[in-house]
Amino acid sequence: MPVMLRDRMLPPAQEDTLTRLREARRAFLRGADPGGIVRPEILRSWYRSSLAGVSPTAQLQLHQGPTFEVDGLLFRAARPVIRTLLDDFTDAQVWIQLLNKSGQIIGRWVTSDFYEEMLQGICEIGSIVEEDVVGTTVLSTVLEEGRPMKVWGPEHYNDSLGLLSGAGAPIVHPGTGVVQGAISVGCDLTVPLGLVSSLVNQAARDIGSALMMGRSRADRELLDAYLRVERRGPRRPVIAINSRMRLSNMEALDRDIYPSQADLWEMVQAAASENASTGTAIREVQTPRGQRLAVRPVFSGRELVGGLIQLSGKPSVREQVQAPQSSIRHSTAKGHSSAAPGWLSGLRSEVERILKTAPSCLVYGAQHVGKYTLSRRVLEALGFAVLTCEAAELVNGVLAMSDEAGPTTPVCLIVRHLEAVPEDQLPTLERSLNRAARRFTLLVGTYRVAPVEGELPSWLEANFDAYLRVPSVSEMPQDVPALVADILEVHVADLDTVIDGDALRMLQERSLPGNVEQLERVLFRARALSGDRPITSADLPPKPRTQSRARRLTPLERVERDAIAAVLLTHGGNKVAAAQELELSRSTFYRRLSQLGLA
Repeated sequence: MPVMLRDRMLPPAQEDTLTRLREARRAFLRGADPGGIVRPEILRSWYRSSLAGVSPTAQLQLHQGPTFEVDGLLFRAARPVIRTLLDDFTDAQVWIQLLNKSGQIIGRWVTSDFYEEMLQGICEIGSIVEEDVVGTTVLSTVLEEGRPMKVWGPEHYNDSLGLLSGAGAPIVHPGTGVVQGAISVGCDLTVPLGLVSSLVNQAARDIGSALMMGRSRADRELLDAYLRVERRGPRRPVIAINSRMRLSNMEALDRDIYPSQADLWEMVQAAASENASTGTAIREVQTPRGQRLAVRPVFSGRELVGGLIQLSGKPSVREQVQAPQSSIRHSTAKGHSSAAPGWLSGLRSEVERILKTAPSCLVYGAQHVGKYTLSRRVLEALGFAVLTCEAAELVNGVLAMSDEAGPTTPVCLIVRHLEAVPEDQLPTLERSLNRAARRFTLLVGTYRVAPVEGELPSWLEANFDAYLRVPSVSEMPQDVPALVADILEVHVADLDTVIDGDALRMLQERSLPGNVEQLERVLFRARALSGDRPITSADLPPKPRTQSRARRLTPLERVERDAIAAVLLTHGGNKVAAAQELELSRSTFYRRLSQLGLA
């Protein structure tokens, strides 16, 4: 019999999961093995609840805590954020709870009379939420684990919560790193927890930001930029600065020999001027005391709102690279990854400039352009021990350190195929990337951008400090000879011994949508045909014929084409914003662009 929840029915797959979780919980309470369906963090909470003597069947009863300030700093910081969060749940029946750092409920917002009645006498304002009293719940386990949590149905320790679910996150003061409280959203089993979790995590970050400083737009823009760097972990001291304030992480506070606030702000202004004239995103400065500073101005539109300064004491491996005095944040590589050392020579200085000041880098481009090989070759040449994992493995926690790296060897992790992670797992991926960034000297990710897309998702930009685009083979015809030499395993100077000039020119002029992999297939086939003699144009496959006549659009398609073109014009060509306004998924939107001749 399907499980009915407020006139809605669970899909068969979720109903099956619900049944298996109930069986696992019953097995745990009997003292048996619950099996692998129970997530590790939930199982840990069940063990803690059991050891604390929490009853899985008793009626929930929370005791009142001490008197608290009704309109305190945390509540004031959270109130506007929660109003926005409620707007996101306009069509869903949910309740939101706010806890202070003592685990006391200081705010509750409910969108339905049903939940208002259900919560009365249980989760009242002023109640203390403790795992050793109520067992596994969203808020109690968030505070116990100190990280975002999702609890779905039978994952609750108490029977009375078995038809509810929710997501919560700790509220962390970004300046001190101290947990100031927690926020949660509760709902029924049919509400997708992936979406809820993403919204709650963002709300917790926004509340932390509001605690940090005033709510002026300029200060928030600077704080957001600071947090994006600081969340990568404490590999370097970081300072955020503007004309009025100076914010440092713990690593920067441990050192008291940095230039004065006025001097640092002057450096930021100089970097901003250089950015305006040359487009350089990061300016490297050496102080009279020999400190190396990477200064990056932070803009809101064209307005300078502050700057980020990353510092280092002793030179790191990246800092020992003899890079130019300027670095870049966005870049396009001038060669391909599947190349011999001669091929990579044009790339190396450019990639080194990025790796010198960026603790994490996203390498992106079309399929089979060699994003991974480029990253690995350059990193190994720089002296890194390189570990590799698939993005899906990182999400699932499958990651181990290499025994090959010595105690002083810097280790880089390359996370491949970020585009393969489903949207509902992106919050988990972001947390995994942040953990990996704290664990490794350098983090590199690869992401395949389809030719028709060409834009990076916002979540990617928020999780990497720098970006490197690897161009397709067709964009770099002048470099095709070096790539051919690498594939055929000869020196460029000896290329005429394995392929004649006409065949080489033909390859340079050919469209290769499959990039390096397609070029390899073409050359291996040609080599098989040519035998011991050099490859000629006759050994290459003929050029594919292109259709000269485009399909005529129907009247309805012409109307759709004009409507999409108008929306694109409104958003200045921003495809992501246009797709959102038209309420189309990105894949559907890009497909329609191609079908309507707008790609």
